[in-house]
Amino acid sequence: MAAFHAGESLRYFHANQAFHQALVHASHNATLIELHNNLNARLYRTRFKENQWNARSGDWQRVAEEHSKILRAIETRNGDLCAELLARHLNGARASLHAY
Repeated sequence: MAAFHAGESLRYFHANQAFHQALVHASHNATLIELHNNLNARLYRTRFKENQWNARSGDWQRVAEEHSKILRAIETRNGDLCAELLARHLNGARASLHAY
C-alpha cells in the first residue's frame, strides 16, 4: 500500500505479485501453488501491462481496496466473504484483460 500511495507503479506491481503469491502459498496446496506459478509465469507480461493500465485509468484505487478487503476477510476468518471478494477480484481482472 505504501507503493500505491506513493504512486510508484513498478514497486506496486512487485508488491502486488508478492501479495498474490503469498495468498496462494498460504493455502499449502501444492497443486494450486504449481498451477499459480505456471499461470503467473505465462501471464507476467500481461499482468504488468494491466498494472500500468490500472495506474493510468484510475482502477488502481479499486484494485488496492479489493486487496485490503480480501486481507481483512482472511484475518477475520470470514471464508464466505473472502470467497465472494476473490471471485469479484478475479472477474475484475478478467474484464481488465478484455479491455486491452
